[in-house]
Amino acid sequence: QGMAFSYIHQGHTAKAQGAFQRATEYYCKGLTLCREVGTKEAIAEVFEGLAEIVCTQGDLERVVLLLAAAATLRDTMGSPLAPIDRPGYEQTLSTARAALGPEKFAFKRRSYYRKKCEQSNPLSKIYSNRRSNMAYGVASKQRRCEQ
Repeated sequence: QGMAFSYIHQGHTAKAQGAFQRATEYYCKGLTLCREVGTKEAIAEVFEGLAEIVCTQGDLERVVLLLAAAATLRDTMGSPLAPIDRPGYEQTLSTARAALGPEKFAFKRRSYYRKKCEQSNPLSKIYSNRRSNMAYGVASKQRRCEQ
């Protein structure tokens, strides 16, 4: 578990420095370890960090998916977003909402929540979809994460 948090914090640092590829690699490694030990709060943190990176790449529908997944995990655990993380989260959320438009944004978000309510495991679709699982869709990096 300590190693997972180390990778996640390295991901935060790399993201803050604008090294998005390196940040994604760290988040990917952290996510893999978190899945093994079932650390849901850390998984939510990874999804939020990846959403910020994906937002810079313009894949706003994936941003909505990642933020909705993070919100679902946080709601399930009763673990709110830390105040220090709120500005980045809000910026990412408002960017996605503005670019997609409020109606499409709300529809995507509601669709995600509806699908999650229908599934027994709220993360099964994310984990089964290789592109969503790694959040950036680069197969070579994904293979490294799964090793």
